[in-house]
Amino acid sequence: MLTRVEVARLPSERAFAHCWQFRLVQEGRVLGGLGVGRKQPGDFSPEVVDLLQTFAAQSTLAIQNARLFREIEQKSHELESRASTSRNSWPT
Repeated sequence: MLTRVEVARLPSERAFAHCWQFRLVQEGRVLGGLGVGRKQPGDFSPEVVDLLQTFAAQSTLAIQNARLFREIEQKSHELESRASTSRNSWPT
């Protein structure tokens, strides 16, 4: 399972002096984005950028895990339904 965080430094917005956008990418698919703004001028420190990248990567994994959990639940319900139908179709 590959997780990649793409980082882009955005031009100043009215409300922020400095903005970063993190694309949440998993196996070549963009799952979402995380935008972070700062009202004070100046760059984020490398430590803060590292922390934000870690948060974005963890967010990507959480989104993927939630999707996989929903898929497992759906398959489980399908199997329960088929098993119930199969039991009901047996001659008594």
